[in-house]
Amino acid sequence: MRFSQLFPILLFATITFACNGQTNQTNDPVVFREAADPELEAAKQEALSKLEYFITSFNQHPEDSTLQFSLKTDFVENGEHEHMWIGLTQINNGKFIGVLRNDPQLIQSFQYGDKVEITKEQIEDWIIYHADTDSLEGGFSIKILQSRE
Repeated sequence: MRFSQLFPILLFATITFACNGQTNQTNDPVVFREAADPELEAAKQEALSKLEYFITSFNQHPEDSTLQFSLKTDFVENGEHEHMWIGLTQINNGKFIGVLRNDPQLIQSFQYGDKVEITKEQIEDWIIYHADTDSLEGGFSIKILQSRE
């Protein structure tokens, strides 16, 4: 088992590309990090503390094409961890369903564009991208990783 985990970063310039439902693959940079990272754990806790806002916003804007909703989760395969983004398409019976928006580097059981279903407990971060103003809400882990560049 590796001590580092694969962690794609969505930079602001690529967030729109990654979240807007296009079929092209993203060019998100890949970042390796230590498994125990207190700043990223704090970012996750902040995202989870504000998750109800994300869910409410998603439910209130089901047909709004100017908003894209994304969730980050940890995919695990053979002891390897890869944190990737899902473009959310629906919430149904406590399941968050969407499309994988990263090109996996370690996890072989998923590919870009695959349908993905996760539970609330698996969520690590979220983004609401506002296409009309080219702005975003959330992305707590992104802010931490960008501050380290």
